[in-house]
Amino acid sequence: KLRERQCVAQPVRLAHISLPVVESIGELAFSDCESLRSVALVARDFEDAAFADCSQLRAVSLPYARIGSAELFERCTALESVSMPAVRRLRPGVFWACSSLATISLPYVRVVEQLAFAHCTRLETVFFAGSRLRGGWCIRQML
Repeated sequence: KLRERQCVAQPVRLAHISLPVVESIGELAFSDCESLRSVALVARDFEDAAFADCSQLRAVSLPYARIGSAELFERCTALESVSMPAVRRLRPGVFWACSSLATISLPYVRVVEQLAFAHCTRLETVFFAGSRLRGGWCIRQML
């Protein structure tokens, strides 16, 4: 398990993360990693805000993630591409202020919680399997 802020405790020029063997990513583990551009992880569990404020993050591939944790990608303003095919639930603010995100496909998501896509100013299309949108603000504020 990569623990809270363990990964970027010192200023680092980390551009890409690819970890084939890791079970979980701790809270704030990669937050504020300004040089990070892409992430490919096989972990299933991601704690809150693990990638928050990664301003250069453009592409994410999390094929086994089960839940989009709260504020997971909050203020990742360059985020354009997200692949999270196994996710079933989006927690509050998971994509808060991801202003470059235009389209996202989450085929197995059943529940989208409040503010999941708040302030995603370019978001035009969200594909998901479920019909439960909790707390009417999950998408409304992005318009």
